[in-house]
Amino acid sequence: MLARMTDDFDNAPEPRNLKAAQFAASVIFVSNLMSVAIGVILVRTGAVTPDTLPDSLTITVGGVLIPIGIALALATFPVRWILEAHMGEESGTLVQRVRAAIILQIMAETAGFAALGFAILSGKLGVSFLLWGFSVGAAIFHFPTAAWLDRAGPNAG
Repeated sequence: MLARMTDDFDNAPEPRNLKAAQFAASVIFVSNLMSVAIGVILVRTGAVTPDTLPDSLTITVGGVLIPIGIALALATFPVRWILEAHMGEESGTLVQRVRAAIILQIMAETAGFAALGFAILSGKLGVSFLLWGFSVGAAIFHFPTAAWLDRAGPNAG
């Protein structure tokens, strides 16, 4: 079943324009920005207060979410190198490049969700902004540009 679904996806028509690829990445990027807005609104309106968790538990939650969030945002860089090496620096198809961009955008977004979780659980925005910064920075870095997508080889469609 999974092989059939993969074959169907691989045989799907290739996206032929930069706008379609950038629209897909933009939707993922906007969801990342929405997690920032939701976290700030929840904390600033008092829906979540700093005393939601005891300090010892806040340190524990932070000790888990902060390294995971930073690691996920930073992991996008070696994953991009691996994906580019797999598809060939100059010969990946446009579909492969768009797929890689979406994977990288989603990985970057997960650091934003870790920040949102920390903001909700602790009511503290300082560390959350650090994680959101890593998340948004990685998402911007991996946003599909015309130059990167144009490196698709002659079989790009």
